[in-house]
Amino acid sequence: MKYWMKVLPDDTELYGPEDLELKGKASWRKTPCYLKECILQDGDLAVRIKGEGEYWQSDRYEVPVSPGEQIPVKVKRRLMRQIRPGETQVVVARTSDGKTLGANFGGGIMAPVYPCVPGHWLVLEIDRRTQQMTHYFSEEKI
Repeated sequence: MKYWMKVLPDDTELYGPEDLELKGKASWRKTPCYLKECILQDGDLAVRIKGEGEYWQSDRYEVPVSPGEQIPVKVKRRLMRQIRPGETQVVVARTSDGKTLGANFGGGIMAPVYPCVPGHWLVLEIDRRTQQMTHYFSEEKI
């Protein structure tokens, strides 16, 4: 997988930015991006969300505090999905190797279940500095 994988509602799979450019589908920015599943990879770590809905991806940049050229550095990668009406809980867990943090709106066995509020966004985040993955909820896209 290169960078990300998206599964469209018709089960079409798109990989990395190349498919976006070639097929002109599933842009994060041009229109709401409705998917069945998405994986965002950053080095050895990945975040994955399963469940049909509107998805969004964003990054957080910081400018290093040092003399000279001030080039922003990407420090956090985020994958988000809006919580749909009727969804009241989501399963969030890590894979056994600890390299993927996944969320599933379809349920799961023996995994932590978190309450959620329709209209809010589930955020899975990779911190590139600490190599930690976290999840949280936000009232809006970030």
